[in-house]
Amino acid sequence: MGYIARLLPLLLAFNLVGDVAVKPAYDYVEWFAGDAAVSDGLTLLGFSGKSYDLRYDTRHDLLTPVGFLLAICAIMSLKPGGLLWIAPPCSTWVWMSRHSTGRGKHILGKLYNKNIQAQNAMCSRLVYLLTLCMKRNVYWILEQPDSSIMHTHPKMKRFLARWAPKISEAKVDMGAFTLLCKKTLLLRGWAPWLAWLGRKMSRKER
Repeated sequence: MGYIARLLPLLLAFNLVGDVAVKPAYDYVEWFAGDAAVSDGLTLLGFSGKSYDLRYDTRHDLLTPVGFLLAICAIMSLKPGGLLWIAPPCSTWVWMSRHSTGRGKHILGKLYNKNIQAQNAMCSRLVYLLTLCMKRNVYWILEQPDSSIMHTHPKMKRFLARWAPKISEAKVDMGAFTLLCKKTLLLRGWAPWLAWLGRKMSRKER
């Protein structure tokens, strides 16, 4: 059974498909929004949307049933050609934690660790949400640090391989946008303009 087939009972139960479905209204949705910098930028450009983050509302926890359902509803509220920007926690996926998490030996890490179990589950839920985006012709961008190995999680790896012809990447040096942090972000996703977002710090900025 495919990802969308598993989601279909939820979509039907909440009237998200069919003649009674709510008409899509948003141009963008930002999940794990934090300070909502992406949302603010898109709003300044005249787009409408919504930001979600655990700091705004405890119901925005993607690992809870209500949080997962909210994310599904949010994606179904996006217009075709709209954008889901999602930046999940990276702490168990980056190179600095590979020894402590066990991901350096096996991508699933130390499965007895509750936090690692949770982040593996998060990655699986992301695949459901991104598949829903692909099926609805909604663009998406997954934001992670350059050293993150989330893309090698078995489910994420299969998803990326399946849609490889449509998926592209861009690297962004945060310092190129006047930020003090020099960290490089990797944006991976489906959007025809994604490559244009790539930016490196100039020698002066470094």
